[in-house]
Amino acid sequence: MITTAGWWGNPQREKLENNTATIQAKVISKALQWAAESEAIFEAQKQRSSIV
Repeated sequence: MITTAGWWGNPQREKLENNTATIQAKVISKALQWAAESEAIFEAQKQRSSIV
C-alpha cells in the first residue's frame, strides 16, 4: 500500500496523473463524437420520416 507521503514523493505520480488526464480526454472525445453521430442519425431519420 502506498502511503500519502510516499505517493506525493513519488516521481511516477505526475506521469500517472498525466496518463489519467489523457485517458479521460480520449474517453470524453469519443463520447462527444458518438453523441454527434447519434444526433446526425436522429436528424436524418426525422427528416426522412417527415418527407414520407
